[in-house]
Amino acid sequence: MNEPVVRFLAVVTGGGATPREVEWFGYERALRQRGVSGKDLAQAHEVVRRYFDYLETGMGFSELSRELDRGKGSAWSEALGLDRVLPPPDARANWAWVATFDPMLAIEKLNIPVLLFFGGRDEQLPTELSMQRWMEALGHSKAPATVRLFSEAGHGMTLGAHHGPHAHEQQYAVGYFETLAAWLHSVAH
Repeated sequence: MNEPVVRFLAVVTGGGATPREVEWFGYERALRQRGVSGKDLAQAHEVVRRYFDYLETGMGFSELSRELDRGKGSAWSEALGLDRVLPPPDARANWAWVATFDPMLAIEKLNIPVLLFFGGRDEQLPTELSMQRWMEALGHSKAPATVRLFSEAGHGMTLGAHHGPHAHEQQYAVGYFETLAAWLHSVAH
């Protein structure tokens, strides 16, 4: 049986940053939106650090659970929502990748054309960090890369809210589809 051959890669608002970095970005955003500051912010950061340590090592579940219980009802706890996603010890190994996966190792192995799209207003992804990490890893690869930043676009190259009641009417960054079509045409011929 022949293995499928991948001849190119087009990435829309993804990769580069580690899952841990993306999660931190989201937690920081949620904490800012709730106005968490001072000692509460320091406590939130410590809890998130311990959460990732637990995912990575499997150690500290009981202490982390107690800390999350003590924080119930606080602004930092509501913003983080870790009590809803904390895997029990018997399922933790399935989630260790969130704390340990580094996409740079896979990116460095690429040797096919790559097209990267990023949105300057992406609230779900640390765009600058993701672009930086992609470029660093691609610098060690044999992959010819094309990077496009649409400064007005959010996640998925959309304009305005990415989710919501009118997501089916979503508008996309001007030039996004044309850029994608032209690039696909260039790598297909």
